[in-house]
Amino acid sequence: MTGLSVGDFEAYFREMNGHPPFRWQIRLCRYIVDHGGWPEHITAPTGSGKSAVIDVHLFVNALAGWGSGPRVPRRLAAVVNRRAIVDSHHDRAQHLRDQLQAASEESVAARVREGLTRLGSHPESGPFILSRLRGGLAGSPRTQRSEVQWFDDPAACAIICATPDMWGSRLLFRGYGTSPNARPLEAGLLGLDSVMVLDEAHLNRQLLFAARRCAQLTNAERLGVPRLQIVATTATPHEVDDTTAVGVDGPDDLDADHVLARRLERPKPLSLMPTSDWPAGKRPSKTYARFITEQVVRQVETVGDLETVGCVVNTVVTAGEVYSQLRGIYGDAVLLWIGPLRPLDLAVMKDRHPDAFTVSGDSEIRVIVATQTLEVGIDVDLASLVTELAPGTSLAQRAGRVNRLGNRDQGECVVVVPETEPTTRHGPYAADELASSYRWLQGLAGHAIGLAPAAISVSPPPEAAHPRAVLSRPEPGEVEVLTTTSEDLVADIELARWLRDDLEVEPATVGVVRRGPLPVDDATASALLQATPVIADEVYPVSIATAGDVIELIRGTARHRRVFVVREGVLRRLDIDDADRVIPGDTLIVDAEHPIVRDGLIAVDNADGQAATIWGDALRVLIGDDPSDAAILKQVTRALWDNDTDETETEDTAQALAVREIQYALPDLPAELQVETPAVPEVASEILAWAVVRSVDSAAQQEDALQTWTGRGKVVLSSHQEAVARRAREIASGLGLSETLQRVVYEAGLHHDDGKLHPEFQRVLGAERGTEPLAKSGDNYAEVPRWRRRRSALPVGWRHEQLSAVYAADAFAHDPERDLIVRLVGTSHGRGRSNFTHSAAEIRSGFADDLAGLAEVLFDEGGWDELVEVTERYWGAWECAYLEGVLRAADCTVSMEGS
Repeated sequence: MTGLSVGDFEAYFREMNGHPPFRWQIRLCRYIVDHGGWPEHITAPTGSGKSAVIDVHLFVNALAGWGSGPRVPRRLAAVVNRRAIVDSHHDRAQHLRDQLQAASEESVAARVREGLTRLGSHPESGPFILSRLRGGLAGSPRTQRSEVQWFDDPAACAIICATPDMWGSRLLFRGYGTSPNARPLEAGLLGLDSVMVLDEAHLNRQLLFAARRCAQLTNAERLGVPRLQIVATTATPHEVDDTTAVGVDGPDDLDADHVLARRLERPKPLSLMPTSDWPAGKRPSKTYARFITEQVVRQVETVGDLETVGCVVNTVVTAGEVYSQLRGIYGDAVLLWIGPLRPLDLAVMKDRHPDAFTVSGDSEIRVIVATQTLEVGIDVDLASLVTELAPGTSLAQRAGRVNRLGNRDQGECVVVVPETEPTTRHGPYAADELASSYRWLQGLAGHAIGLAPAAISVSPPPEAAHPRAVLSRPEPGEVEVLTTTSEDLVADIELARWLRDDLEVEPATVGVVRRGPLPVDDATASALLQATPVIADEVYPVSIATAGDVIELIRGTARHRRVFVVREGVLRRLDIDDADRVIPGDTLIVDAEHPIVRDGLIAVDNADGQAATIWGDALRVLIGDDPSDAAILKQVTRALWDNDTDETETEDTAQALAVREIQYALPDLPAELQVETPAVPEVASEILAWAVVRSVDSAAQQEDALQTWTGRGKVVLSSHQEAVARRAREIASGLGLSETLQRVVYEAGLHHDDGKLHPEFQRVLGAERGTEPLAKSGDNYAEVPRWRRRRSALPVGWRHEQLSAVYAADAFAHDPERDLIVRLVGTSHGRGRSNFTHSAAEIRSGFADDLAGLAEVLFDEGGWDELVEVTERYWGAWECAYLEGVLRAADCTVSMEGS
């Protein structure tokens, strides 16, 4: 196979997209190759293909893989402030990955695939790793990992689709929704060797400012990898001063590219529709919603069959009412796409209408009703649009979804406005934003091409006043505090001042989850809910007031008159008859039989309750109250009662028996399962109250479980450490790290689990006397080592890597890189930043050796704290976390492979 050159970009792009790239996209690719990095700005109007940054990132990394291009950042984070748009970016990247995998050997795409594969990636991930980071339920991530994660191979090319808060919080060592142990791993790999492309950067100036400051604080050159690079993109730029920029170059590009000209210049006639029912700061009325509905119906009749009209409104209330009215006219040919929908429902909708949210379109869909989710980065191609008055920049984005490809002669944009210039807030928009937009629209109303991008470029929308007079940036002392991810601080660090443009208190929200059927007995139901933690996919986000309406409805029912609440990670029953009030951040869990859902939203009026429910990450839940489930549980109970094996093997064998009975009764489930049940009944005639069935990967893919178990038999300690050391050096070499750092991560990998030599920990792993020490147990189920651990003499929370650090400090006492090696060993599972819990005596826990004095220096006299501080001061905060990420990726992937 021949190599790859920058001149192949046009052919590659054509193969992947069915048309050649625009001139500015070619310039972007060549800029990165010529400069070895990305420009600071991308300036391109709506419809000019800014999402092609993903294509460009893949191509320039493939060049690097072939050795015919510069060393560029391996990870691209496409960041945008809408969850639905994050999903859209993810879908596009998935499509590109599928195309690369299917490319024929004679194609340019096959050479791109080969170049990416040379960088280093897992066979399961294809030529690059793809992941998304968007809003979820903090503390309750899905445990099953269906694909390789973006941090599993730092050397691989990766695409990460994220919201600003999810990306920014991770960069700052405080990732929302991740465990403290994962935070340094994510921060290091996002803070170095990465590029962040921030879409519509004018809406996220604070994050842009803070991210660029973080990039300044890194010392990537010391490691030999690229710094964090920040790219601001916008369709409505006002000023780009003293920065590098690549984008559409006005008339020259349009004259040379008729496809781009058609997209930007095709007319989008603007019609203003005034109404006396404008909400004027009040709750939108049904009459007002009906006025909007009438405008939509008129557009549907105008554009005819086989076309889709968009309707974008400012509030969820209006969206729900307009959707309900349109459903009465067009039935299932209307879709609702708003933030408060569950991810589960959005996924179902996309499965049923996969083309409705693409430029291909779905001829069966007459209308898509949306809120701000339709504004940015979504490649839909609407025939026309009806929208409420919004800030000018928002309207420009909404209009960008109309006739997006320029294939129609025109696409009308109807804007519903008040009869006079607005003086009050509406939805999320302030009065002055709406007033300035109103005046801007008056000037455009007579323009021949209306809201076409070319017209907006000449008469740009008014720029909204920034809500913050002064932007904040993290300083070195603050970063030092942020990096102490292993310690419980007196007060949580508030990240909003570095991430948010608007520091006003946001409306308080809670989550509502429907589960059913729940066991009738409250204690049994509570135990089952404990065993099936809520995940983000099943959460309805609602206001405090709506949550109160739900509680009132349940209070007035006779059956299942109860509400469970998860508050700060603790589940309990909410006392709905007393002063037990809902507070922000609560997640309410109610019986699914209560009618609280209408049109995919929580609503207690005219609700039908028809909506699917899931049980967290469980494949199946069996409940004794259900007759069909009871029959299966009876067989499981009988098998457990008949079990008379030795006490040390009871838990392992019980799992096998439970799995056997469930697989016999439910043959459609996967071959490898794990089953969680309550305690076996004391009376033989009783049956288990419930059972939770999961894929074995739900446990196997968790880092904590992989530290003691693989599910593939025993793993000898020396073999495991040698495999991790080799893998760490391979990753470091693939990244281009120096020979010194390659040796550092190799040595750290070779000693990171030395602490497992402790005799008591070997008993936890089930090692037999006289045999080689183990790194992983040979038990069939991950629960067995945990069960032994609870019965061991080791202190609660004892960590083997703390003892490993003592051994490493002794082994490398005279090594010039001693401090860095020891640090990486001690932090190899995300702990020890900047301290450990246990004293020298506790960590040795009766294990007699000659290292007591060294352990005391490290963990009783402040030596470990000093070592962490010294390495961070010399190498850098993100740099140390990056090297930790290299070692942890090696350990995790080797463990997942069963070594």
